[in-house]
Amino acid sequence: MKQKKTSIIKKTGMTIGVMLLFLGAVIGYLLACEYKPAPEEEVELIGSTSQSLGVNQPFTITSWNIGYGGLDASADFFMDGGKQVHPVSEAHVQNNMTHLAEQAAELNSDILLLQEVDINADRSYAINEAEMIAQALDYPVQSAFGYSFNVKFVPFPLPPIGHVESGILTLNSFPADSATRISLENSFPWPISAFQLKRCLLVERMPLADSDKELVLINLHLEAYDNGEGKAKQTAQLVKLLNEEYEKGNYVIAGGDFNSMLPDVNPDLYPLKETEHFMPAVIDASILPEGWQYVTDDSVPTSRLLNHPYDAENLDNNQFYVIDGFILSPNVTLHHVETVDYQFQWSDHNPVRVQVELAE
Repeated sequence: MKQKKTSIIKKTGMTIGVMLLFLGAVIGYLLACEYKPAPEEEVELIGSTSQSLGVNQPFTITSWNIGYGGLDASADFFMDGGKQVHPVSEAHVQNNMTHLAEQAAELNSDILLLQEVDINADRSYAINEAEMIAQALDYPVQSAFGYSFNVKFVPFPLPPIGHVESGILTLNSFPADSATRISLENSFPWPISAFQLKRCLLVERMPLADSDKELVLINLHLEAYDNGEGKAKQTAQLVKLLNEEYEKGNYVIAGGDFNSMLPDVNPDLYPLKETEHFMPAVIDASILPEGWQYVTDDSVPTSRLLNHPYDAENLDNNQFYVIDGFILSPNVTLHHVETVDYQFQWSDHNPVRVQVELAE
């Protein structure tokens, strides 16, 4: 009897040992395959357009975090205190993406700055969302895509996130000379960083008709789930680039999801009630010299917390933020800004749309 018990213990120990070796091999493989982008990388420009941009010519830009087609009004999210890891079905994501693509076309913007766009991910059922949106536009655009989340397999939580290829997408009616992915500082220690987003700035340089200046257009999605240090460091990188380009005499427009409250947003409109999971920072207006503009429309929230599905019946039961918008250099004139109120039907963000003009 004792011999049989010892044999069972040995077999159990061997089984556990084999499982641990296998798990270690898998994690080792995933760490070896970590996405390690260079500080700067040229990004392919896809498509062509002949429409030129000049000074004293009003044009529109929309920034929209589309939440990979999975974070609609019915969704919650495990990182925000909810439970959902993956959307409920492929049909659900497909329906959201159909509406998102249709609305992107109806916004009829000269430039679209989109964030959280999946091109091949388990969470969005391998739908190429960048291609889907570009094809929905009824006008010619040039597109550029920069990876911000590129992991062969994210092994957590349960069920795991799995394979992710996602990033930020710029769709431009005006031709750019180049597009560059600029890596932002990573705020997470290794090995956790191997499975985290590698955030970036997607920078396009656009020639201007009858001018030797450029429009430097920056698409961004800054750190979200950190202690605030990552947001601060990434914001400092952004500010450095903005200043350098403006000092060269260029026009500069940065837009996207800052994951921070922009200056001049009235804090009483959307008081912070939930601070356990996601906590936005507040951008200090003094980080840029006088004349720069921080632009958003706080009459409508630009984002919501995903601790539970959107409560349309009792709006006070939602945690709202104003964390999406733009920064304009002093030589860019703002004509109009509007947060388009889609009531979070297809994404946890509303788009922010501006009309601007490059001043002589």
